[in-house]
Amino acid sequence: MFCAQSGAVISESVVDYDSRCDGVLLDPSDHLIARQDASSVGRATVQALKHCVEEAARDSRFSPGSVVGIGVDATASTPVPVDSTLQPLSDDERFRDQLPASAWLWKDHSSFAEAEELSAAARRSGDWFTQYGGSYSSEWFWAKVLRCRRVAPDVADAAATWAELSDLVPAWLCGESSVQRLARNICAAAHKSGYSVSGNGYPPRDFFYDVEPSLAEVWDTLNVRHYVGSERIGGLCPKVAEAIGLPAGIGVAAGTVDAHAGAIGAGVEPGALVKILGTSACTIGVSPIDQRLPAIPGLSGIVEASVIADHYGLEAGQAAFGDILAATVSLFGEGASHETLTLEAENFQAGETGLLALDWHNGNRSVLNAPQLSGAVLGLSLGARPGAVYRAMVEAICFGARTIIEQIAGGGVDVDRVIVTGGIALKNDLVLKTMASILGRDIVVASSAQAGALGAAINAAVAMGVYPDVPAAQAAMVPAPRDIIHPEADDSAVYDQLFSLYRQLHDGFGGLVASADYSRVMQDLAAIRTAVVERKSAKKPSL
Repeated sequence: MFCAQSGAVISESVVDYDSRCDGVLLDPSDHLIARQDASSVGRATVQALKHCVEEAARDSRFSPGSVVGIGVDATASTPVPVDSTLQPLSDDERFRDQLPASAWLWKDHSSFAEAEELSAAARRSGDWFTQYGGSYSSEWFWAKVLRCRRVAPDVADAAATWAELSDLVPAWLCGESSVQRLARNICAAAHKSGYSVSGNGYPPRDFFYDVEPSLAEVWDTLNVRHYVGSERIGGLCPKVAEAIGLPAGIGVAAGTVDAHAGAIGAGVEPGALVKILGTSACTIGVSPIDQRLPAIPGLSGIVEASVIADHYGLEAGQAAFGDILAATVSLFGEGASHETLTLEAENFQAGETGLLALDWHNGNRSVLNAPQLSGAVLGLSLGARPGAVYRAMVEAICFGARTIIEQIAGGGVDVDRVIVTGGIALKNDLVLKTMASILGRDIVVASSAQAGALGAAINAAVAMGVYPDVPAAQAAMVPAPRDIIHPEADDSAVYDQLFSLYRQLHDGFGGLVASADYSRVMQDLAAIRTAVVERKSAKKPSL
């Protein structure tokens, strides 16, 4: 809970989902599957709101009636098959044990073939996905709906519609139980489903019918009004209000995607890219609507009003970020931890490990949009240490970040500064220092530990009329940066050399060049290491 005047935290609560595997439902037979119990999200939301109200009430100055609004953000694309009352099909006894009836979590990549099919069909019939650079992703709405039709037709047949999680949670808070009145948010629809604000909405019905007739039936259910995140969609229903201890009727804003809310809470504005660093990483930017932008290949959309009204919202991302570091720790057994590997990694200078890695452990989201790619480590020797491998992975995720930023800047978007937020931004100094040197620019660390929640609160404050627009609310509610990390000039020079080698691997294995030549990569990597070691030895005081 945030103060609408200052952005100060009044109370906060974190509630774990009451389903297995930290809320993620997996299938050991297919590592590309990642699902979620949608109803557990609803239960956790109510519990978290209740705890926030109870904590705030410990201060005698707080009154439940002083709450002006509720904002919601959620992962995307996380579509949920629901019945005619907007209840998840996984609550139905017929489908309780069927993963396809659950929420298809954003990082579920099992729909890669369907995404390729949609992309190919769009190129043949009308290039309907130009806002994504012409390529649709396995992480997104239509690919997942199509995949469900192929693998679980009984679930697909039973679904009255498919709803993004970021639309379902606000609907549940408002007590909405009608598919026809479900308020869908522009952010998820435009970045994940092909929705166009200034065009004719979604791609034509005939396009989806030609791919799979049942997709056209889903299309029919989407023909409703779409909202920006800073618009009011309804009021808190009596049942939920009683459960959490707030008056009924308090305004509820439209949902939005978690990363986009985090960007708002971190202070996104023209010229400032926000990187949300967590298990995965998203890069969010905005550009004034009067500055027409070209389609930039590899981005997850350049769309109107998805972040801030009267601006284009730009999204790109890395399908794994912190997950790569966690996976690296797990490789080295029970004695390894982030702390021990970080201490060992910090003993190496830039280029000293002789290692170079690719950060594609969960595929590449941007700019290759290739979920079947995998990670790699080059330069391993018999003397390679765990800390060296850990450092190589830190460098790899930062090289991936640089690739995205260069793609965005190359498309004509001003990038004056980079702001970081999320769990890793607040916990891992090695990542921040490495990123600053690899990017060759200052890294601004946002203050809020809950930038996504703050962004949702900012949307709610605008939706309820406290502020006229998001920039005005940001000016009042976004706190000053926590820190600014400066690049090390010597490290940046070495990382420029390593990044050149990374791009060779990236473009070659990623299929951007027809005939990649790797004949000098190992030798160049060894030469960089030798030069770094020699400089390091020369700086040691003689005995």
